[in-house]
Amino acid sequence: PSETPEEAAVRELSEETGIFVEVCDLTLIKEPQITKSNNRSFQNYYFSVNTSSGTAKNLEPHRHTEVGWYDINNLPKDTSIIVLDTLKYITAHEQPR
Repeated sequence: PSETPEEAAVRELSEETGIFVEVCDLTLIKEPQITKSNNRSFQNYYFSVNTSSGTAKNLEPHRHTEVGWYDINNLPKDTSIIVLDTLKYITAHEQPR
């Protein structure tokens, strides 16, 4: 409760993957969504990041099988629905570079 969504995203990213970003490098890309699981509600925020440091690692092996960079057209078969839906949203709303 004492963190902004951006501060929480920075902390969670480093805790779960070993990748470090600054709040100023985050851009909100999708309006927050409420999801419910096990009688709890979660407010999910979606950010893009242009600058980061660190190496992607699975720092939560009890929750995830692996962490890696994948071609969007060749994702692991067990990719979560939340990740798939988010990637679908991002690719539908990408701006040409």
